[in-house]
Amino acid sequence: MKHTRRITRRTPLIAAVLAVLLCASGSMARTIGRGDVVSQEFPPPRLDVLPSFHVPQSGSLDESWEFLQVLYDVDTLQSGWSSHLNAMPVSIAFTHEGRGFLAVLHTVFRTTDGGRTWRNLDPAPPPPANRPSTFLTLRAPIFLGSAVARPITRPAYQLDTLLLAAYDTDQFRGRVRVIFFAGSVILWPTVNLSTNHWLTDVYFPDSANAFAMAGLDGRIYQNDTLSNPLSWGHLNPDKVLLQSGRNDSLTFTDTWISDVAGVHNLIVAAGSHHWISRDRGRWWRITRAADSLFDNVVSFCDTVHGITGGGTISPQTSGWVHVTSDGGRTWSGRVLSTVLPIRDVEMITPEIAFASGGRYTQGAGEIWQTTDGGQSWTRTLQTNAEITVLGSRRVNGAYVDVFAAGVFPDFRGGVWRTRLFLPDTSDAVLIADPDTLDFGMVPPSRNDTMHTAIRNIGSVIDTITAIVAGGGFRVAWSVTDSVPLAPGEELPLMVIFRSDTAGQFSRLVQVMGLRSGVLEIPCYAAIGANSEPPSHPSVPTAPSLTVWPNPANAVFQVRYDLPSPARVTLHVYDVSGRLVQTLADGLRAGGQHVLSWDASGLATGIYFARPETEGFSPRTQKLLLLR
Repeated sequence: MKHTRRITRRTPLIAAVLAVLLCASGSMARTIGRGDVVSQEFPPPRLDVLPSFHVPQSGSLDESWEFLQVLYDVDTLQSGWSSHLNAMPVSIAFTHEGRGFLAVLHTVFRTTDGGRTWRNLDPAPPPPANRPSTFLTLRAPIFLGSAVARPITRPAYQLDTLLLAAYDTDQFRGRVRVIFFAGSVILWPTVNLSTNHWLTDVYFPDSANAFAMAGLDGRIYQNDTLSNPLSWGHLNPDKVLLQSGRNDSLTFTDTWISDVAGVHNLIVAAGSHHWISRDRGRWWRITRAADSLFDNVVSFCDTVHGITGGGTISPQTSGWVHVTSDGGRTWSGRVLSTVLPIRDVEMITPEIAFASGGRYTQGAGEIWQTTDGGQSWTRTLQTNAEITVLGSRRVNGAYVDVFAAGVFPDFRGGVWRTRLFLPDTSDAVLIADPDTLDFGMVPPSRNDTMHTAIRNIGSVIDTITAIVAGGGFRVAWSVTDSVPLAPGEELPLMVIFRSDTAGQFSRLVQVMGLRSGVLEIPCYAAIGANSEPPSHPSVPTAPSLTVWPNPANAVFQVRYDLPSPARVTLHVYDVSGRLVQTLADGLRAGGQHVLSWDASGLATGIYFARPETEGFSPRTQKLLLLR
């Protein structure tokens, strides 16, 4: 588990390392040190000549990653309010019920729909005087470096608390600010902590305690009551436990750290060395970094399985990843070596983890994934944005969403998402079969229907209490009904679409499970300006793909329809983007084509069937294999 992201660098104490670190993160070289200015590139430089790059459209799919939206922000360093885009992501944090925050250099974006859309809390230009904002500005010379959400122990508790670590480049002071949400989002007017040290990260081990890391000057500040700024205290250096028989004098101030992560009692901070606490921050031990150079980022999925990574751009660009299976006591060698610096890591399970990196100055970014605990890696996304932030949230008992955020060469930001099928069958788990409904082109003012089934694949009975639709979509469901679903049982569901206006329509049909939470079924439809029913329904008007049963436990039936003879390729990929099988490749006659795909030799999980025909690419179909 990892909460946020980050900032890295050091003081004159390790000047030799500093030279490397100032180049190690193209996004965040900085000023710091005991009153000394040691940075060369803060704020990050805006390029005079941008490399060639492409910003995806919202909703576009690249392999298994969906591009959600572009992030826009501005900076007062330049004249005018619209002259300088500055939406470089630095942290992502989720709270509860689909709420979350994404911090960029000068502002914070918030989501209330599980990360599908993000709204700038501090838009510029500022609101007019007769409509004051409750969100105080964080514009230059304030630069955000990290954000973390307070853990919520009671699901019904609606008060979100976010800590922000920032640096004032005019006064050379680190600050902690607090955002509260209780009906509206408010940036607390009082600075919660102000220090003459750069704060590289903040961390919440639990709902009662918070830590602020001045990781470049070997200081840790602790607060156990955020309502009182005076309660921040500097953790005494004698809280460091040295290993028996050790004869050096290494202390906090002889090291630097940039990123902090942890689970339960474990806290690990990564940098030139690792600061490790196994009692929620009361005592710390300093150990070597996993890499012989340094580490910049770290993530743990439990108290024993973790991942760390880093990267440099001088004398040549490179990145690396290491893994541990004993809580950070020992680390593997480099399990991933890349030509791009690693900017973030996210461990989901002991087997599944992600690493991201890139260089915005080159318009280059990538995401890698492992499904075997780091033994092998596959590139799952290649884009023109430096991917600086990774994060995840469990959607319900069946799925986990992984988010990536990055910065394009012109300083616009972007957000991507991929969904993992990771059912927790110890409880109730609801899935939809199929899990996406694509109505295609529908005549105006006509009802069109599609069918799905809600299935409980868990081991505990669940009760469907409500089904919510809208936006032209509706379901045959009464709000007064409630339907119990025992393990293995399913509920047939008919979804109806109708609209009188032309356009593209998309909506999430939400199925409310009493135990399992909200199950979302994406629905799509389109109405043309002059759509009419086809004169011969048996002849398709556009290429299409249908797969059934879905989920399946062995064999899928695949049908693709062609309006005329065309060259067709139909590939099946796994979640890592690896080609699993080619089902069709060549010239095919017009009409319906049906074939079988036997997946009995493959592992349980999600696969993608991607058809391509001349002049048209039907929507990629997600296949769920259950063994």
